[in-house]
Amino acid sequence: MEREAVYNALEAILFVADAPVSLEDMRKVLEHFSAEEIRELLNELGARYEGRGIQLVEIAEG
Repeated sequence: MEREAVYNALEAILFVADAPVSLEDMRKVLEHFSAEEIRELLNELGARYEGRGIQLVEIAEG
């Protein structure tokens, strides 16, 4: 899967969720990626949002 497609999938998961999404739940959807790879992708996605109206924040529940 191309990196841009993975970013799009992560955004879709985050934006449609009505509650915090755990790293494990994201891993179930993106089953070819490890939790560490997904965390790295989320950090990259968060960096893209800097200076914009969106902020990714890791919380205890997801």
